[in-house]
Amino acid sequence: MRGRYVLGILGAGAAVAVMAASPAFARGAAFSGEGSLLDDWWNEEIVSASHHAKGNVTALWQQILWSEGYLPAPEIDCDFGPKTTAASKKWQADHGLDADGLIGKNTWKKAATEHLTAVNASTARYDGIEGKYITFTRPEAGGNWTMSLSGDRQVLWYDKTTFTKCAR
Repeated sequence: MRGRYVLGILGAGAAVAVMAASPAFARGAAFSGEGSLLDDWWNEEIVSASHHAKGNVTALWQQILWSEGYLPAPEIDCDFGPKTTAASKKWQADHGLDADGLIGKNTWKKAATEHLTAVNASTARYDGIEGKYITFTRPEAGGNWTMSLSGDRQVLWYDKTTFTKCAR
């Protein structure tokens, strides 16, 4: 079970641990969610050159940029550098958002709302342009999202790069 535990004191000095709801970023270091796949992205952490700049979630965002023609495939490297920042700002401007290069709540929500569809209860697909798409899985409610990069399926960690393509 994920979440934040709060210690409560009952009468006569007895203590009890109570599970409290928590936002996505408090659930751990992975892109995760519960309930509908299609609204999982709406409360994820910021990814940018200064927030979780190196990790599998950066590769997720880079694949989105690639699928929509904003970033060439060789630039998908799990590192939110200057080319990813420039492509992100262009994507945001083209989608009617503040072009700040911070991939936060509004950007994640816009990407999901416009391009993400549920294939089944545990699989979602992000449709880009010219037949490009990305398939994701979230095997269980409250679980971590996974994605394949160059045939290598990994959990989408914020601050870990576990994709073979990103290993240095």
